[in-house]
Amino acid sequence: MDEETLKAFDHSIEKSLPQGSELVDFNTWIIDKYREWVGNKVGNEGSLTAYAEYLGINYEVVRSWVSKTGKTARDYRHVDALAKVYGINVYHILGIDPPDPSLNSLPPQSRQRFLAAMTEIEKQIGLRNLSLDSPEALELSERIFAEHGIIVTDAKRSSSSGNLS
Repeated sequence: MDEETLKAFDHSIEKSLPQGSELVDFNTWIIDKYREWVGNKVGNEGSLTAYAEYLGINYEVVRSWVSKTGKTARDYRHVDALAKVYGINVYHILGIDPPDPSLNSLPPQSRQRFLAAMTEIEKQIGLRNLSLDSPEALELSERIFAEHGIIVTDAKRSSSSGNLS
């Protein structure tokens, strides 16, 4: 990375952080990771394009993270790609919960849909102060799952009506 590009990165970092802030935000973190990755690479070997390929993320997306706009990773595919390279710490830096390891067998889109539904269910049950065993909590959960495109069937209820799902 040339000196001018480094100065532009430093300037964008300074503008994105509150005065006196010592917290590492995502943009600072990703720029530091890029610098570490560049190391002693020369020429195109250390280019942002090569780094994006290394991460498995589109160049334009990575460029937006390290540019003056300082965008943050939010797309689950990008976050998952970063986590594959840098580990679970990525989720903490972004301020989002890491996926439950037991959900890793689901495709990423299904996993995200399920986690979003679960987050909403937990929030709504808490706000309504419902018992987890209550029929209201079950009905609420099934409705929220359906809103997220997840259809919940109860084999016991379905079999009693002669319809197994």
